[in-house]
Amino acid sequence: MFVFDYLEETCQNLLQHKLRSALTSFGVAWGIFILVILLGVGEGFYHGVFRKFAGYAKNSVWFWGGQRTAGDPVIFSLPLLYNIQRSIEGVQYITPVDQRYQSVLLRYMGEDYHQASVQGIGASYAQISQLVLKEGRFLNHRDEAAVRPVCIIGHDVQKILFKREDPIGKFISVNGHYFQVVGTLDKDAAINRREQKSALVPFQTFCKTFNRGSECHEFRISLQPGAIAQAVEQEVRTYLAEQLCFDKSDAKALYAFNFGKETQKFNDLFGGIRTFLWAIGVCLLLSGMIGVSNMVLVSVKERTQEIGIRKVLGANYKEILAMVLSESIFISLTAGIMGMTAGMGAIYLLNRVLDYIDPTQSLLIARLAFKLPEALVALLLLVIAGAVAGIIPAKRATNILPVKALNTE
Repeated sequence: MFVFDYLEETCQNLLQHKLRSALTSFGVAWGIFILVILLGVGEGFYHGVFRKFAGYAKNSVWFWGGQRTAGDPVIFSLPLLYNIQRSIEGVQYITPVDQRYQSVLLRYMGEDYHQASVQGIGASYAQISQLVLKEGRFLNHRDEAAVRPVCIIGHDVQKILFKREDPIGKFISVNGHYFQVVGTLDKDAAINRREQKSALVPFQTFCKTFNRGSECHEFRISLQPGAIAQAVEQEVRTYLAEQLCFDKSDAKALYAFNFGKETQKFNDLFGGIRTFLWAIGVCLLLSGMIGVSNMVLVSVKERTQEIGIRKVLGANYKEILAMVLSESIFISLTAGIMGMTAGMGAIYLLNRVLDYIDPTQSLLIARLAFKLPEALVALLLLVIAGAVAGIIPAKRATNILPVKALNTE
């Protein structure tokens, strides 16, 4: 009868221990699961936002002429722009830009597109804007030198005017002036929708066709590798102030949009978001660590006699400490790997859903991702959390006296 009672009590204790282990493991796994999802979503938003900037070099600066204090407009000549490229070391490419937004009618074989614009651009516009072609070629220096009536059209223009017909080599009418299509833009080639609704023509052709002269109110530059965007922007501003006789501190005389500066702002923003997400994950790990510590404490209490016997048989301080810590680390690491695996599976499923609901990748969230360095850091945190969680129970186990342990019922 005594044997059956002992076996029943042992089975109950074992069942309770397994149940506590399962619940504790679930808490740790849930924390890692949430951390993986949060980091994956954060990475998706990061790449989704920067996907909108993919149409322009992140080391580019745009400049617009404003008005001097006296009210005269600030405009830029082609020789002045080329002198900027030669005079300022940090400038790699430069292109003039001129645009017409109103009363632009694009026409092809009876199909009209009224909501269009036409832009005159330099041959270096492709390098600065990093446009992506769907078909054909970019405008080049020969087009500009020969004042060729050629153009690149945006995706919206192609869809409305040509439908499924191949536009390369065809002629379109731009307010009655004919241009041959030499290239089409990919639908995700621009940060905004302007290029997708435009016909891009060589700058000299634009000036001659629309009687605009060889001056422009806007130009763009890209920087040499390693150049500091803000420093180059200031050099350009100083040079233009000297050449065009306006105060370089006059913000209304020259406007600038620095992509490098704006990109850094977004990087700083998402860096803060990542830190916040990791902080949430660490808090979840701490809550799981408390559960692990409590479970191991109960386990140590239930194994008091076993620990006493081990000490009588010669187990030393380090062996008892290693026994308890290994159990704590094993539980944390195993549960964490399970949670990480489940999180990565959930990310895979979410990516499949995103591919289904957003095949054109137009949303502000791209594919979710959990990177290998983040996984390694998470595993390291799990090992540390398991070790920390086991310190108090391990210290208690090492302080158990063999005599008292053997007398414990």
